[in-house]
Amino acid sequence: MLSHLNFVPEQKRSSIRKFFALLIAFRVMIIITVLVLFFSGVTFALSLLYDSEIDRVKNEQKNTLVVIQGDEGASIEDAINTLNATTKKISTIQAGDYYLTDLLTSLTTLIPQGITLESLTALKETNTLQISGVADSRESHTALRTALTTSPLLKEVSLPLTFLKENISFSFSATLQSEELNK
Repeated sequence: MLSHLNFVPEQKRSSIRKFFALLIAFRVMIIITVLVLFFSGVTFALSLLYDSEIDRVKNEQKNTLVVIQGDEGASIEDAINTLNATTKKISTIQAGDYYLTDLLTSLTTLIPQGITLESLTALKETNTLQISGVADSRESHTALRTALTTSPLLKEVSLPLTFLKENISFSFSATLQSEELNK
């Protein structure tokens, strides 16, 4: 690195070495200063990020309390009453909404092997079901017709007999025995 110093007189070599030593020390100090500034900036940015996140969580907690209590000055008793009123409203909505899960579970027990259902439509106004699908054989079609006509769930099943032997497409409608769709 300092191989050119051999051509310089001895008196100037020591001053040049001191100069290079000071230059290296100066560069090291600059690098250290830049690194300290960089890490200080990163730490400051993270501090701001954490502070903003803490403020966001505090505001969210405050807003949640306002929603539960109705306003900031309400008591816990008022908050419980508001929560109970909201729960009652939700229960009323849920009670008026009928899910076809029980009906569909009961209907699936009626479907024999060899039957593939392609569509099922429930018409609330007329309390009827419209079903279409494919039967693998005449026997499975007949078994489906027998199961549906003897089911206590359905009345007025309109599934005609067929003379085809296999891959029988069918489409029929059936009226439900009770007002299942109007619950």
